[in-house]
Amino acid sequence: MMVYCLQKRDLNGYLEVDYERLDCDPFVPAPNQGIIAVVTRKDSGTNAIMSKIDDAKTRIEANVENEVLKVIGGGCALPVGVHASCNATSVGLSVYFGSSRKEHLLEKRVISKVRCLDEAREWADGLPIKRG
Repeated sequence: MMVYCLQKRDLNGYLEVDYERLDCDPFVPAPNQGIIAVVTRKDSGTNAIMSKIDDAKTRIEANVENEVLKVIGGGCALPVGVHASCNATSVGLSVYFGSSRKEHLLEKRVISKVRCLDEAREWADGLPIKRG
């Protein structure tokens, strides 16, 4: 994920490590994999600074992944991968659930960016995943 972040910010010159980019089909990472969150107090004066480094696309992806995880009852004990990929008008969403080495579920959906949390919630609620 760090490789992706460096490439996204056009910082390839800082990359001196061999890597292999994993395709999200069929490899669906854990929800919020590689997202860096910074928490500040509302009255600390750092909000203006933080808003300059906020990435709206990443925030939408994180919120959608969290919503799916919340609906399916996911956590550390549930073998699930959730990946959201946001573009200008929609959000691509993939969910992988492995109930055993032989049984798994890979579902994909494209949802609207405007109603992404509602649509993610509705879609996840219909997935045949055992909730924890």
